[in-house]
Parts: sequence; C-alpha cells; structure tokens
Amino acid sequence: SEGLLEALRKTHRSGNRYFIGAARKTREVIVQGLRREGAEVTAAVLYETVAVAPEHDTIERLKKAPNNRIVFTFFSPSAVKAVMKSDEVRALMPQALIASIGPITSEAVRAHGMNVFYESKYQAEGQFIEGLIETLDARPSQAYEDSEA
Repeated sequence: SEGLLEALRKTHRSGNRYFIGAARKTREVIVQGLRREGAEVTAAVLYETVAVAPEHDTIERLKKAPNNRIVFTFFSPSAVKAVMKSDEVRALMPQALIASIGPITSEAVRAHGMNVFYESKYQAEGQFIEGLIETLDARPSQAYEDSEA
C-alpha cells in the first residue's frame, strides 16, 4: 500500500478523484494518504478473506512431505489470520518455508510465531513468484534440505 501511495503521489493533482476497491478488512493507507493530498476518494469493499477448511487429502499429502519441501505463500495479513484458524495447517508450519508478499504481511506471519523465509521486494504476484523461485533456486541446499537426512 505504501508503495502504491508513493507512486500515486508522483502524478497526483489536488482535486483528483479516485475509486479504491479493497478488502473488507484493510489498512486505510492509500485512502487516507490521498485524502491528505486533497483528493476526493471513494472507497468500496470488493472482497473479503474467508477461512475455509482445508481438504483432508491435501493435509495428508502435506504431512508426508519431507521437511522444508512445503512452501506457504501469503499475500495479505488477513490470509495469514485465516490460515492460522486451522489446527491442521498450523501443525504443518514448523516444517514449511513461508513466503510473504511484503513487510506488512511478514509482520502478521511473525506475530503468529513463524519465520519468513522469503519476503518479496515487489507486490505484484508475478514478480513475487519469480523472486521466490530465484530464492529457492539460489539456496537449494538450505531451502530443500530434509532436516531428517
């Protein structure tokens, strides 16, 4: 959010009008920042993160994976919170690598007592995935090492 706000500030003119679509539970960084700059901002809820129960087969498959062969990717603090509602998924976290879209999401991961293996410098999904793959490829002995070996 901070990066987008900074980019918008570069082209913003007082009196500009913006429509911001966001999650039901979101930080107001962009909306409040643009309003402070004199913009007229309409904010609308477009989606809500909802926790769903994981499929039993998926959990069983993940339980059989060697340590550090599972990578959880988080794109928002609300996703971290939703995933942490599942005891089964939470039990997998110690053997998993955790990737985060950015610093705010990483804070949410750490607040739940987990370590972040990869934090993206870019908030676009494609760049996030590319960076994660590069990080995993660059550290194969650390990223994929089975701690039981």
